[in-house]
Amino acid sequence: MKDVVISRPTELVAYIKALGLTEPSKKIIRNMMALRGDKIRKTISTAYQHKGQETAVSSLGYLKALTFACSPLAVDGLEKIGMKSSIDALPLVADSHGTFRSFKSCLEPALRGVAASQAQLCTLLQTLKNGIAEESPENQESLPESARQESEVLADGHGSAGQSELNAGEEPVTGSSSNTRPASPEVGQAEAVLRKSYHVYGASGAACFSLSLDKDGLRVNLEGASGSAQSYDWNSKINIQLNNAELPMLLGVLLGLLSKVEGAAHGPQRDKGFTIENQSSHLFISIRQKNRGNVSVKMAFTDCFWISAVLQSLLCKSLMVSETVLLTSLRAMANQINATPKS
Repeated sequence: MKDVVISRPTELVAYIKALGLTEPSKKIIRNMMALRGDKIRKTISTAYQHKGQETAVSSLGYLKALTFACSPLAVDGLEKIGMKSSIDALPLVADSHGTFRSFKSCLEPALRGVAASQAQLCTLLQTLKNGIAEESPENQESLPESARQESEVLADGHGSAGQSELNAGEEPVTGSSSNTRPASPEVGQAEAVLRKSYHVYGASGAACFSLSLDKDGLRVNLEGASGSAQSYDWNSKINIQLNNAELPMLLGVLLGLLSKVEGAAHGPQRDKGFTIENQSSHLFISIRQKNRGNVSVKMAFTDCFWISAVLQSLLCKSLMVSETVLLTSLRAMANQINATPKS
């Protein structure tokens, strides 16, 4: 058999019909033709070469699943909820029955605005797209100029005089990869731009929020150091990397949607913890470790702006969603938490 060549929609339709599959709509064919990579051509070639064998059956199943993934419901829907950049991951959705089933089950609720389904769909597509980025060096591009300008604007901010300080380019402490968010393939060469740290100083201690997004993912570290005035003991700091459950909670507190975020059992000895709580006139930060005491700092609401702005920006880049989708999901989560009776 000659090599499969698909350069026009009519050729793709001919191959699909020759394999005994139902002819997809013109819109689905256009969406399939628009996908990057060589996955469809290779799958059709495999189906032809191994007719009647298990490999061919698997290839036909892949093509059937892909026609749904490329349907207007999927492609147009992803665009409407701000996930247009995830469309290139659709070929990988059909790679396994389990992945396709997860995609199909959360797609319609996500399009109806169910925040949990949107988050699940976003995570699934981001994970798949990371695989595409690793295989395609041409996808590893630096941030577009608009994104670089946005990041530079964030880096130019300053907190309350004498209270806080934004340090662009300062390296965060690297933590366990299990606590990181997926990194956007767009980060690439611009990863140095996407590192920020923000210090808050108090009478008896200081705290540092260290945020970074690079090829290893999104990390947020909270560090606390005892001391006074300008002589804080950062060499003996307590360092905690926030996990995936704590990150949206932190953003909720910074934006005033939640009153408190707490973390416990951090570190190799599971002996570290933190609390950030809205106390009406300020946020109260407590960073602690067993046998090492507690670092407490008051943070002004004006300081919340800088940290929340950077965190929102990095989350949107990491999850490849719009700010609207991010905030909609965040508000839904906060509403559910606030509606839960306190024990």
